[in-house]
Amino acid sequence: MKIAIINCVNQKHQTAMSAGDLYTSISFKAKKAFVEAKYDKWYIFSLKYGIIEPNTTIEPYNISLGLNNRNNFDCEIVNITALTELCKQQLKNVSGDIDCHIPFNYYKMIKQGKWIKQPTNQALTFDRYTQAIKLDLDNALQLIQVPKPYNPEPYHNWIHPEYGEFYGRSYDLVHNYPELKLDEADARKVGFGKNKTHKGWKLKSGL
Repeated sequence: MKIAIINCVNQKHQTAMSAGDLYTSISFKAKKAFVEAKYDKWYIFSLKYGIIEPNTTIEPYNISLGLNNRNNFDCEIVNITALTELCKQQLKNVSGDIDCHIPFNYYKMIKQGKWIKQPTNQALTFDRYTQAIKLDLDNALQLIQVPKPYNPEPYHNWIHPEYGEFYGRSYDLVHNYPELKLDEADARKVGFGKNKTHKGWKLKSGL
C-alpha cells in the first residue's frame, strides 16, 4: 500500500470540520489533490493532533514550531517531545510504503518512510504539485523535488546624474565604483526592480 503524509498549514477555517477540509492554503489544496490521486491512503501531520486521517473532525488551532512563525506571532509553541511521541504511537497503526510530503523539521520528528523534499515557496509548491498530478508517481516525485531554479540578474543599462551610464549587473556596478562604497544587496534590489535607486544609480529604462 502506498501512503502519503502531508503537513498542516497556518491558513485554516475557524470552525471545527474534517482535517482534510480545514486547511485553506493553495499549497495544501494542491498537495491534497495530488495525494488523493496518487496514493492508496493519506494522512495529515498536524502540529496539534499528530498523524491523523483527513476525515477526522478537529477544532482549528494556532500552533507554531517556533517563534519565527511568519504568519502569526500570537500563537502557542509546540511541545516537540510530546508531539514526537504522539506521532510515533499513531504511526504504529500505519502500514505500507510511506512518502512524507512534509517540511524536514516535521520529518525529523517521525523519521519514517521517505522524505519528499518540496519547495518552501507556496506558489512554487502549488505549481509543482499541480503539474505533478499529470505524471506517474515516480516522475511526479522527481518533478516535485527539482531544486528551485536559479534566478540570475540580467544585464542592465544604469545611469547616474554624476557618473553617467554603465552597462552590467549590480555586482559589476558595485565593483566598478569601489570609491562609492555601494551596498551590493541594495544595488541588487534595484537590479531586480524592488527598489528604484541606490546612491543615485537607477536603471535607465526606469527613468
